[in-house]
Amino acid sequence: MHIRSPLFGRLAALAVLSASPAAAQHQHDHGPGPAAGPAAPAPLPTGRFPEIAPGFYFVPDSAGNLVVGTGAEGTLVVGVQEPSGLAKVRTLMDSLNAGPVRWVLVMSGDSAVRWADGGWSAQGATVFAHEEIRKRVRRPRGAVVVGGTPRYGFSHVIQLETNGEEIHVVHHPNGSTNADAIVHFETQKFLYLGALFTSDGYPVIDVAREGSLAGLIRSASEFLENYESDPSWIEPIIPGRGPLATFADLRTWRDMLVAVRDRVQPMVAAGRTADEVVAARPTAEFDARWGQGPVTPEAFVRSVHLSLRREAARAAREAGQAQGQGSYTAPAGQPQPQTRHQHGSP
Repeated sequence: MHIRSPLFGRLAALAVLSASPAAAQHQHDHGPGPAAGPAAPAPLPTGRFPEIAPGFYFVPDSAGNLVVGTGAEGTLVVGVQEPSGLAKVRTLMDSLNAGPVRWVLVMSGDSAVRWADGGWSAQGATVFAHEEIRKRVRRPRGAVVVGGTPRYGFSHVIQLETNGEEIHVVHHPNGSTNADAIVHFETQKFLYLGALFTSDGYPVIDVAREGSLAGLIRSASEFLENYESDPSWIEPIIPGRGPLATFADLRTWRDMLVAVRDRVQPMVAAGRTADEVVAARPTAEFDARWGQGPVTPEAFVRSVHLSLRREAARAAREAGQAQGQGSYTAPAGQPQPQTRHQHGSP
């Protein structure tokens, strides 16, 4: 694998960092460090299918945004392969007289397992997905799967070169789920953050699939810390849902997550139930901006509460094991949180 981008080294370091809880805790929400003032960002592209860079297009869809890359070597499609989005992809391809789809990157999202490869494998495309998505498609455990199984899986990093573009796909610490990945288009310098960033509202934190509020904060903070002084490496930022975004948008979103965490965490430590935390309205000041998307304020608060309980249980259990004091006991009045093995969630 030939790697030229300085971004890749930093993202690979983040993947290693996620395996170290102590190091991750140190870096996960410190925000951007001192840096020279960056130049003002270029205006974001507009239109029904904005051209992000020569030959690369943003296809917005409520089920999950997609990126389409075109060129003489064929077409690349990145995102959740849901029918409404793919209909837009085909409309765009027809308008460009684009070549056939040759590569597909299936990203994590609410309907990623249901639609799987979107039928592209049967049409001759090479389809990649994180190994956890492939596992869920192959063993759906009650879920309805319409698409086919992606042919190729990856654990941490894959690199793809197409139409002169160097593309890195990097698995990140569990945020929305344990299958979250980002895609960096390093030649044209823009970034697809997928489910790790939703510019239209509160994110999904799927705790049953090992999603974590801490992981969302950690990933956003990593980009803010390392690239705010030179956002041209990754701007514009393509979220999993919502409109194209800037660094300022990502910072505002990260700061909201940190504020909500800091309000809910003491209530979790005090043994408050999810209903009690919802009644306290810890997101009230953010709901006008972030509560208008598909994830309601109540649903978001409940997922934050559950995520923080799981994190507290894990930390206490690890501390108890280190001190030889046995297992963790949940706060009074709350059931013992159940955890899953790292590779065992559906």
